[in-house]
Amino acid sequence: MTDSKLFSKTVDELVRLIKKADAETDLDKKYPIYTKLQLASATAYKSLSDDFISAVIQKLESDGFEFGDLMRWTFFFECLSCNVVDDQYTHSLMVMPFMASSAYGLPFGEIPAEALKKIEQFLKGLFTPEYQVRLNKDMLSTDTFALRPYEMQSRIKQWLAKSKPGICRFVDSEETREEMTELVADIRLIAFIVSTPIKKLPLSTFVPAVSLKKREKNLVFGLKRIFMEHYPATHLEFLQHPSDEFREYLSAVDNPDNFNTSLMLPCIASMMEAGRLFRHFSLKEALAKLFQTDGYSVKDLQITIAPFYEQTTPGEAKMAEFRIGISLKGENSKVYQGLGWPVFFDDPADVLDSLEATLLFHKFEHEQVRFISNATFLLEDEDEEVRYPAFDGKLYEPFIREEVSYLTPTLYQLN
Repeated sequence: MTDSKLFSKTVDELVRLIKKADAETDLDKKYPIYTKLQLASATAYKSLSDDFISAVIQKLESDGFEFGDLMRWTFFFECLSCNVVDDQYTHSLMVMPFMASSAYGLPFGEIPAEALKKIEQFLKGLFTPEYQVRLNKDMLSTDTFALRPYEMQSRIKQWLAKSKPGICRFVDSEETREEMTELVADIRLIAFIVSTPIKKLPLSTFVPAVSLKKREKNLVFGLKRIFMEHYPATHLEFLQHPSDEFREYLSAVDNPDNFNTSLMLPCIASMMEAGRLFRHFSLKEALAKLFQTDGYSVKDLQITIAPFYEQTTPGEAKMAEFRIGISLKGENSKVYQGLGWPVFFDDPADVLDSLEATLLFHKFEHEQVRFISNATFLLEDEDEEVRYPAFDGKLYEPFIREEVSYLTPTLYQLN
């Protein structure tokens, strides 16, 4: 157990630094405060055995911090939690997110051996020999990392204890072929740990930024070629280097400069950027699936959009995502395809503007779209089925016609 006096003293010091950082308006003066806060947090992770982060957030809440600020500082600790410090190294958990889409099932299981070797060579080329690299060989989903910050630290320590540098399985994948068959598009992850010598700055590389971009481009091209051989029905988009098709599409519905595609981000930040970037493409892929497997074009469809909220405090809720339900014209109480557009830290109004631009890009007419603004839908508990809005203003689970069950043949679910 952590000494109660040390625990309280640590929490008070972190709260003091957070308040000082928020009160400072000069960016040049903010930076040293953030540095002190990062060092103090790393020391707390190392010296305390109890969840000090929840205590910090609770204290900030009791001191009058708004929900948005509490979430911002929770995200700060989530990003820091991806780094574990010992006497020799700072071990940083990082990910390469990519979007896979197909009407025939998504990649799962182990990453092809040829791809593993290519990724390992790429990572070793970014760092000097004194660094250590651990590359996970399992296909993962974002749910694998749905941990509270203090839990993330403990999990990384467990992975480090049972894995040596090189290609290893430090995260066990529990996803099945059946689960992948039910999805049309999803964000997949390639996870790795970079161990930085203690005197060097984590999440940095000696490779210049321009050279790094070229290396990332070459890696993505190589991975797409390998993955398409193993998953022939799958479309792939990598966060580190989106395709020309995706860039052109994004330019029509949003500002490409709003997204951070750097490899050198904490894994939580990389996953958030992937979610922000790929939410646009998810609608495109859903419409393609409805056309390819069911023969429905945009003129046959109607689409419903509704904001969904998550409970913050008793009597209060924060918007978490827009949820989209697609059905045939006239079938107002059915949803053929559902998808979500998470808000993250963006302004919901800006997200809705981008969603509207995406619908216009796909040539939806005004009468084909309904926005439900007079209801407060809450996110489901984990053990509940996910439901989406229909044209009648109610929520439904996606409807599957029995006669089209053959459209996802296991023949195409190659691994």
